[in-house]
Amino acid sequence: MCVTYRCVSGAGILGGIFEGLASAGLTYILYTGVEANPSIRCVEESVALYKQEGCDCLLGIGGGSSMDTAKACGAVMANP
Repeated sequence: MCVTYRCVSGAGILGGIFEGLASAGLTYILYTGVEANPSIRCVEESVALYKQEGCDCLLGIGGGSSMDTAKACGAVMANP
């Protein structure tokens, strides 16, 4: 699951990342609900999507809040 801000996703700058994933035969889902200083709600949403889609990997794309959300999601998945 790729974790990023809605504005980063909408800016069209992620094409190279997605092309690389696709060329490696990897499918992905995009979580764009990241907010500055991520709230518990943000983490819970990302965890719910991760579970719903049966993901097995996280990729935080963007600034610190994207990374924080991806790390918190991973921590919850590893230690429910």
